[in-house]
Amino acid sequence: MVQILLATYNSQNFLASQLESLFAQTYQDIEVLISDGGSQDNTLGIIADFQNRFPGRIRILSTEPALACENFARLLAAADGEIMMFCDHDDVWKKDKISISLAAYEQLAKEYSPDTPLLVFTDSEIVDGALNPLLPSMMRSQRLNRSRFTPGRTIIQNYASGNTMLFNRALQHAALPVGQQAVMHDHWVTLAAAFFGRICYVDTATILYRQHGNNVLGAFRYDLKSCWKKFRQEAGNFRKKLYCKLDQAQQLLTERRAELSPEQKNFLDELCKFRDMNKVARWRFLLRNDMLHEGWLRNIAMFLSC
Repeated sequence: MVQILLATYNSQNFLASQLESLFAQTYQDIEVLISDGGSQDNTLGIIADFQNRFPGRIRILSTEPALACENFARLLAAADGEIMMFCDHDDVWKKDKISISLAAYEQLAKEYSPDTPLLVFTDSEIVDGALNPLLPSMMRSQRLNRSRFTPGRTIIQNYASGNTMLFNRALQHAALPVGQQAVMHDHWVTLAAAFFGRICYVDTATILYRQHGNNVLGAFRYDLKSCWKKFRQEAGNFRKKLYCKLDQAQQLLTERRAELSPEQKNFLDELCKFRDMNKVARWRFLLRNDMLHEGWLRNIAMFLSC
């Protein structure tokens, strides 16, 4: 069975179409776990309708107020399946999303022991609020390398969107508890996979990733015009965002220090001193540990701000 971890909050505009897509999957041995972040609209009514249509296949864990990361962290902590998938409330899954991801996982699992944390993720097709196509590939539109998931690069840039991820119980255990310094649930889980397990990317768009203006995190095209606009809007936050990512990695590795290799422990010790380094030492640390973004525009912004 695959457990689908669905976080909702004021989801009435899009939730029904997402749930329809889950129960139209070619792979149907699923259970949907839902944590609602305190919706004030008809979200819970929509869930109740689907519970009546699909008895025993949807379970609500909580309706207490929570932000997105906290909401997904609740789901991750409560899940008890062997295989899990995060699910956003406003996307639409293509009918073979689970089967494609599961096939890649099963192939990966043949190469490693059952206690190895494993993560599979896929591409996304970007659509507007009415599901009209915008971009056929999120990974390509953002010019992300589709094979280079080193720990250093994963600290700096999250490659795996939570809404495309499938992972095993071993990775769930490696990622719990989700720390207070977590930037987002999916970045935290991806970091755990990069340091303690294995990551596999499937170069297929398995979801319609809806862009409707209210996304917690959205997609943008990686080109000079878009990057310049983003830099102008967020110039003052670049250093803050970088340090948030470093703090996230520091917390994860500190909590797992006993499991680290000697090389990883040395890296953690240096990471803890990053804020006290001068600018040149920071640059050297980032370069030496392959802590780089994909694309020179992103890296220029990072090195100027750190």
